[in-house]
Amino acid sequence: SSSSSENSTSSETLLRNYEDVLELAKTRLEDNAGDGELHGYIGTILHRMGNLHDREGRYEKSIQHYVKSLQVRKITKDHKSLGTLLNVMGISHAKRRHYRKAMKCFQDALAMRRHTLGSRHPDVAETLHNVGNCRARMGRWDRAMEAYAEALDVKKEVLGKDSISAMKTLHNMGTVHEHRREYDEALRCFGD
Repeated sequence: SSSSSENSTSSETLLRNYEDVLELAKTRLEDNAGDGELHGYIGTILHRMGNLHDREGRYEKSIQHYVKSLQVRKITKDHKSLGTLLNVMGISHAKRRHYRKAMKCFQDALAMRRHTLGSRHPDVAETLHNVGNCRARMGRWDRAMEAYAEALDVKKEVLGKDSISAMKTLHNMGTVHEHRREYDEALRCFGD
């Protein structure tokens, strides 16, 4: 369709712009090797390039950019950004059905996010939800339910029980109950 062709073209243009800016930033970095702000900027550009590739379904390329961003982010010790990046990498791995790699990223993201944000934060709940999704796709229903339950607890507390985010987690818990043939529990989750 014309729309997807236009999106692809604008995506390619954006990617080229990012590449140009990245080259410029790298050149500046050679002159200012100790510039932490510039490292952070490069990490952000690489992260955004990874996001673009991910949106286009080019998961291998997205992971390559995320890994480069991760290397730069480690230099800056920007733990909040590291947590976000690891979470996004986990999602990208999960899309490719690389669940073990995804789980490693989610677990690292969870540790990073808990360390920087505390345990009762929406970003921590988001990562717990992703852990639940990954475990469910691996058929680890009990472990998925544990992650979803913890995510739901945090979401209800910090976002409210009627938040869309909490409802998504509750829905996924219902799906796990359904897979385990616990239909009454599933209905309670779907009806809540």
